[in-house]
Amino acid sequence: MDANLDQFLEQLLIEKGITDLDDDVRAEVKANMAERILDQIDQACINALSEEKAAELAEKIDDENFGEKEMMDFIAGSGVDTAAIVASTLIQFRAFYLADSAPENATAGNTASEDEAAEDMAENQEVTEA
Repeated sequence: MDANLDQFLEQLLIEKGITDLDDDVRAEVKANMAERILDQIDQACINALSEEKAAELAEKIDDENFGEKEMMDFIAGSGVDTAAIVASTLIQFRAFYLADSAPENATAGNTASEDEAAEDMAENQEVTEA
């Protein structure tokens, strides 16, 4: 798992008040959360494609040689602002995940710093995809 995503998820668990998990359980919870986030990012990127690019992608997906890397390269070259999509998806995931909890240490500053962390992670994701 990407170190930035791991840090983001760890912070979410802390803010949610989930601090007493065994290491194995914590790793499994974070892996499940990461899978959901990455699926949401993939879906948001696909939804952001133009009709023409979406049709082109639909044709390419049937090719057995068209894997995850090829799909990421295709999306990155399609003009989709993946950094903005990643940041937005992380912020939405965070809001949804923490919606029913009110951590004692939450302040406007913490929320802003988490949003900044999501944006930083998105920028780092864009760099690693290039």
